[in-house]
Amino acid sequence: MDEKRPWVAEVEREIAAVDVADRQVAQLLGAQRRGRGGSGGSVVYSIRLDPDEVKALERRAAVTGLRPTVLARNLIRSGLSAGGSDALSDALRRVEVAVAELRALAS
Repeated sequence: MDEKRPWVAEVEREIAAVDVADRQVAQLLGAQRRGRGGSGGSVVYSIRLDPDEVKALERRAAVTGLRPTVLARNLIRSGLSAGGSDALSDALRRVEVAVAELRALAS
């Protein structure tokens, strides 16, 4: 089937929007590092999560096919780029639902 279903196209648009936000945050963080005299390389930053949050992160990572640390980094970047907006969180939830639907259709 060559024709994509409308919700697949919507998911692809939302993923593209998240990718754009991720690049914008990465550019912003890179500019801040250069401004502080940093090398521009990544910095290890430790955070504390409760066990339920870790399980939720691991479940979401498994659904998206990412390592939990990569997902956590992307969620932080997305949250920073959203400027406190819930729109990106809602978009991510819709993407997760659509991915689950796609997997159900494929099985």
